[in-house]
Formats: sequence, C-alpha cells, structure tokens
Amino acid sequence: MKTDKVISAFIFPGQGPHHADMLKILKTIPNGGFFLERLKRLRGIDLEELIRIKGDDILRENKIASFATAVFSMTCHRWLQANNYTPQYVAGYSVGQYVAMWAAEMIADQQLFEILETRADLMDEFQAQTGSGAMLAVIGLPTKLVEATCESVSFENSRVCVSNYNCEGQLTLAGHEEAVARVKEKLIQLKARQVTDVYVSGAWHCFMQIGVAKSFRKYLETVVFSPAKLMVLDNTNGEPLPDNHQELVNHLQKHLYLPVRWRDCVKTLLQYDVVRFIEVGYGNMLCKYGMFIDRSVKHVAVSNLIQE
Repeated sequence: MKTDKVISAFIFPGQGPHHADMLKILKTIPNGGFFLERLKRLRGIDLEELIRIKGDDILRENKIASFATAVFSMTCHRWLQANNYTPQYVAGYSVGQYVAMWAAEMIADQQLFEILETRADLMDEFQAQTGSGAMLAVIGLPTKLVEATCESVSFENSRVCVSNYNCEGQLTLAGHEEAVARVKEKLIQLKARQVTDVYVSGAWHCFMQIGVAKSFRKYLETVVFSPAKLMVLDNTNGEPLPDNHQELVNHLQKHLYLPVRWRDCVKTLLQYDVVRFIEVGYGNMLCKYGMFIDRSVKHVAVSNLIQE
C-alpha cells in the first residue's frame, strides 16, 4: 500500500447531536469494538450497555457524551492509521482537543479516559451547585452583531456570550438560561437564518465554567504529558499548544471557559499549507464549517473514506 503524502490535518469533533445508533455504525468499522472494550476495562464504563438501556437521552450527559465522542474518534483514527493516512497536524473541537493530544501521543488511552471523566465530573458537580445554563446555535448574522446583541441583553447575574466561533455566520452562544432566552428572541427579530437550541447538559466554554478551572488545573498538574509527535493546535486561539508543562496546564484549564475559535484553527492550518482536512469522528460538522472557511482545499469526513 502506498504511503499517503498529502499534507493533511486530522480534526477531531466535540460533543454534538449524537444518537444511539452511533455504536451500530462504530461496529461496522473493522475492530470497531476495540476502544469500547478499553473503556470498559480501564474505567469500568460499559458504554454499549448504557446506551442500549437508556437510548439517546444518556448521550446528553456530559461524561457519557465525552466518552462516546472520544471512542468513536479513536476508532476512526485507528482505521486511518491502518490504511496509511498520515497527518502532519492535529486539532480538536471542544473536548476533541484531548483526543487530538492523544493522537499526537501526548497522552495514552487510560490518561485520555481519566482526563475526560475528571473534567466531566468537575463540570457537573459545579453545575449542580450553581444551576445549569443553556446554549444556542445561530446562523446567518454577522459576528459583531451577534456579540453586540449578547451584550445588550446581559446583566450582572444573567449573561450570555459567544462560546464557539465556528465560521463566519455560524456561532454558538452560552450562558444563563434566561439570558439565552432573551437573546434568542432578539436574534429571531434580527432575522437570523436559523436559531436553534443546542441540547447539551450545560453552558460550556463560557464564564459559567470559570469556577471549575481551579480544581481542574490542580488535577492537570498531576498528569504527565509526553512530548507531542505532531503539532497540536489550541482550539481557544488557533496556535500550537505549548511544550512547557506549566504553560500547557494553564492553556488546558482555560479551555473550560474560553470560547472555541475553530475558524482560527483552520486558518492556521491553511497557513501551514494543509490541503486536506479529515474529520476523525462521528458526523461531518467540522467539514461543513471548513467549507465555509475555505473551499479551495479538501474537507472529508472519515466515514466517506471508510465507504470508498
């Protein structure tokens, strides 16, 4: 088999509109149950059984959604390796950041699962104390207008902000439930092409997660990170993650409350002459964002490659 020489980036999605049938799809990939078994053995989580019993609802839980996202991406990554697809760069959206670090061999399977579980547990514990928030997807309005609208409906203890800069005209908002409801009404009045509730269990990547960061940082300081074998981008600024341990920990704890700047990640990879972006995971959300950022390069979901 010929070695793949195209300058490529593997991009790993975050939590999204997952469905119970995703594990059926997973099992169609050669050795599709490998990481399900690894998760079961290393963390005692039988993802397949949980989803079989509780269906789609359990995939809205932060921890389970994180594990499902990671296991699907890890399985797809293994298939790509077996078929000689080789990236020069990796990046991850939201929780996909940690899967990208795993792909760059900064962390092993057990470390990845432990990080995801600790992160989710801390977020859920803090949310139980402070109250849940909400998230909203907005399509078809200028970024500055959306930012200004968020500011106009926000008050000291009832705020909303942009949490994900996906591509121009496609943003995600997060904040207190009542503030999200106010901004939703305003954006509809401004004739946004689409305003949709995001069905996740909390308000991620915004000020509501600042209180979690201190505890998460304390945990991250105990994690031993290996040198990256590939360049890994930081999804909060589009720049390479630092090598220094303390700087890396500082960046990673900020991921909890800083917005995801996916457009910046893609723009950085384009500057490194990447001509093929392979979305390594469930769905094709990042491919869609990529097409709006730059159509001159190839954006392909791993599912399409597997079917070829």
